[in-house]
Amino acid sequence: MRVKNKLLLIMLIVTLSFIAVSCINVVSATTEINENYTLNADSTEAIVVKSGSNVTIDLNGYNLTVDGDAITVESGATATIRGSGSKVNSTQGAVVNLGGTVTIESGTYNSSEWYTIKNLANMTIKGGVFTQDTNNTGNSSLIANGWYNGKTSSENDRNVPVPTGNSPVAILTIDGGTFTQYTTTSTIKSDDWSKTIINSGEFTSVKGTLIQVTGDVAISGGKYKGYRDISLFNGDGTEGYEATKLNVSGGDFDAKYITRTYTTGTLTITGGTFKNLTEVQNPMDKKDYSKNITGGTYNCDVKDEIASGYSTYKTTSGYDVKKTGEISVESNEIIMSKGSTKDLGISVTNNLEKYLTISSNDDSVVSIKDNKITANKVGKATITASLSNGTSKQVSVVVYEIVGEENTDEVNDTKQVVNEIVNQIINGEEVAGLTDEQKQAIETSVKDGEKLVVDVDSTLVDSEEISEDASKVEAVIKNDAKIAGYYNIDIIIKNEQGTEITKLSQLNKEIQITISIPEGISKVEDGYTRKYTIIRVHDGVAEELETIYNENGTLTFSSDKYSTYAITYVDTLNNSIEGNEDNVENPVTGDNVENPVTGDNIIVYIALLSIAILGMVISIKIRNKNKN
Repeated sequence: MRVKNKLLLIMLIVTLSFIAVSCINVVSATTEINENYTLNADSTEAIVVKSGSNVTIDLNGYNLTVDGDAITVESGATATIRGSGSKVNSTQGAVVNLGGTVTIESGTYNSSEWYTIKNLANMTIKGGVFTQDTNNTGNSSLIANGWYNGKTSSENDRNVPVPTGNSPVAILTIDGGTFTQYTTTSTIKSDDWSKTIINSGEFTSVKGTLIQVTGDVAISGGKYKGYRDISLFNGDGTEGYEATKLNVSGGDFDAKYITRTYTTGTLTITGGTFKNLTEVQNPMDKKDYSKNITGGTYNCDVKDEIASGYSTYKTTSGYDVKKTGEISVESNEIIMSKGSTKDLGISVTNNLEKYLTISSNDDSVVSIKDNKITANKVGKATITASLSNGTSKQVSVVVYEIVGEENTDEVNDTKQVVNEIVNQIINGEEVAGLTDEQKQAIETSVKDGEKLVVDVDSTLVDSEEISEDASKVEAVIKNDAKIAGYYNIDIIIKNEQGTEITKLSQLNKEIQITISIPEGISKVEDGYTRKYTIIRVHDGVAEELETIYNENGTLTFSSDKYSTYAITYVDTLNNSIEGNEDNVENPVTGDNVENPVTGDNIIVYIALLSIAILGMVISIKIRNKNKN
């Protein structure tokens, strides 16, 4: 019986030992690999990539559940991990890189007690989902890059020796993926001797900080949703390589504060969008730190936090930080004629055109569209060009108008010419025929925003009033020409009240003028054609002008000089008597002035006189004969 009991006891001990060994194998089993590895079923065995190997781990849609570190890459090994639809659940690290080169392409990775990812060498994350249990018992960061304690290695660094030197050793690059952290620590922890580069990805911190900055962190893209802080400065330089440097050039951030400064650090922002921001610095641990903010878009005005030489420019969605720009204008004063359009000539430096607004204080006088201004009515207006940082420049605009005293062709033509003269005066150009006093008078009236009235005044004058000019005319006319009359023609500029501003004796181009032939000029006799000529006397010089006779009894000519004008005419006998009515070129009404006798009429008069004398002789003879 005792033998039998002893036998049963031995069998029980063997059985329990077997069970115990079996249980240990389930919990602690490890698969060491040095070549490509593919899961063909769900597994509980940890995977260790041996030093010197270069492998691809394909989780192949299956799940890996490990009590401890799930996938470990030893120093000197290279591993690519993929697994769409696969889940790696671990109590410790889902992927731990002890000194190799690791690339994670896809898969879902989770830790219940520790970091989900731990990197101590080179790692690139291209995609995948990275989470923690909502009650992660270790209160660990989601991703840990670098050494937890730079002075001495620890279990938190899997006893990997602490680096030496002043360059980062743990290099983590994130090009994609989704990262969700539930603890009160950090989503991404960039620790001692680390460099973390984030180009893309989606990052969420439910209770803690998005990025712990102890090493060197550069963010150029990605989307970030923070519980409170975007970054935590946590390096004082006492544990080795602690850059404590955050450089943001892009990314979309949603958090209350950009940084919490537990220790000193350096913040550089050249880009990125920040929304729901309360302040740049969390007041909880308000240590001194260095900041250089020269870019980015913010929901609030951070003008007190930005670098010297930069400004915040308000937009419809917030404030952009840009280099401070200057507004330049071609002229502080613009003078325009009513109805004209002009380039405003306003520009800004540093490519800040999108922040520039231009407005008129009186659109009825001057309106603005596409950086052009249109003069709508006579008056004055102020154009204001403003950058949304408060910088502004003003331009005064004066609108004048030139109208005619009468709605005649010569007035309409003259308005255009006078406009050109005014523009020359405004631009400081030389204007022929105008004295400085005349130019000053015109410029003063224009700058007052007045309506200028142009009058082409033609006045019939007596030759005795202009005896000197009359003698110049008589000296150049032909012997058989007659003078019908003299005119003084002036270009007069008045203000709207009728007060004369100045007279123009010369324009910069010819205009057409039409004047009436004076009354009292004799009719053209049958058989004759009359030709009219205008002779101008200006500055003592008389010259003939090409003249057009109009059927309404007016003459038209062109001139750019204004003083004395004489109307002369010559009557010429036509070659044919019949139909002379149709050949009379210039019929003129009036009976006070006799038609001049020309040499062609003498023969007719002699013939008539001979007949009359012959009649008298015949009559005398007849009378004498009767007496006899």
